[in-house]
Amino acid sequence: MTQLHKVIGDLALLVVCTDSCKGLENAVKHIFPNAEQRECFRHLMENFIKRYSGGEHMFPAARAYKKEVFEQHMSTVLSSNPDVFQWIKNWHSLKWMRCAFNPVIKCDYVTNNVDESSNNWIRDIKDLLVIELANKLREMIMVLWHKRRRIGERLIRKILPVVLHVLKARTRGLDHLSVVKGDNYVVEVWDNSNCHAKHVVKAYLHECSCEEWQHTGKPC
Repeated sequence: MTQLHKVIGDLALLVVCTDSCKGLENAVKHIFPNAEQRECFRHLMENFIKRYSGGEHMFPAARAYKKEVFEQHMSTVLSSNPDVFQWIKNWHSLKWMRCAFNPVIKCDYVTNNVDESSNNWIRDIKDLLVIELANKLREMIMVLWHKRRRIGERLIRKILPVVLHVLKARTRGLDHLSVVKGDNYVVEVWDNSNCHAKHVVKAYLHECSCEEWQHTGKPC
């Protein structure tokens, strides 16, 4: 953490997500006292299922953007396992639920899977000597950046293709929704399925009352 601090300094907005390692948690707290400390939910659940049942409500609780939805799922968990609250407080006190994340940071990951992908990328070179490892990493990153530059040179829109793909996917299968317009930028969206939810969308503010847009930066 000290070496990382030398590289990136004190950032105004920083998230560090760890994997239930108390030593690492304390190091982050000491070196980056202003960082938002999160915990990988996958590691939390590995510990949870060793002790308790009824974990099916933990997943929607962690993924919920609204605090009310999180509390609803957690109340179900606590009704079956009353001591879960104290266990989480003692051993998993970092932020692992989306509703507690800072929406300004625009990162809603609840697991460290992206880091596991990075580990998989370099798995064949991990055993190299330090100097050889650093040189090989430099070479791999050069190749990756060159590939991304070539892709970037062909882009003609301001929105990345992967984001457009997500947005197009979200426009399908919306027959269960109905829209009441206030004007061209403010609408009320009704979910006519079993949940009968209602959300207010303010497009000019990039906000929805479901709070997903605020956390991801992408329209929900």
